Amino acid sequence: MHVKAGADKPARSCARAVCVGRLESARLTLAGGEAGNDAFRVTGAYPTGSQALRRISAVRADLVLLAERLPDMPGLACVGRLKRIAPRLRVLLVGETEVAEAVVNGLAAGADGWVWQHAPAAELGRAVRAVLAGGIFVPDAALRGVVELCLRDRVLHVEGVALTRREQQVLGLVVSGASDKEIAE
Repeated sequence: MHVKAGADKPARSCARAVCVGRLESARLTLAGGEAGNDAFRVTGAYPTGSQALRRISAVRADLVLLAERLPDMPGLACVGRLKRIAPRLRVLLVGETEVAEAVVNGLAAGADGWVWQHAPAAELGRAVRAVLAGGIFVPDAALRGVVELCLRDRVLHVEGVALTRREQQVLGLVVSGASDKEIAE
């Protein structure tokens, strides 16, 4: 599912993507153009969150594909730190399991989308394009579980991460089934 969450400018003609963590298949899929689009290219890969945090400003990336599990820190902790360093950076969290709670926690931590690490190339391409266009990406297969979890809990909690008022508003609108136009207003 792609949700346009505002009137952000469209992505540049060739966006720069950086992979963080063990994402060999995602990196190769993007680098080889198998994701169905040549509008982005992989310009860097960092095995740890610490390396990415030290170098992200210098590489001027548009997008980070971030592994849910990193060898030196949780991926969720890295999301928030990346966003503080580079607020306009788009982050696509790449998860190990298709569990609704992992998707919700990733979005609550500040990720702009979530995709399963074994997703087909076409879905990875859709996720990257949606996130680069300023939207939020949640795989269709996980959407029902995400909505049920949000409706059940009503309040999202991620240790050490707080949603802004606007993020809470957007998430509430997504859960209620609002259209892209309604969310943008």
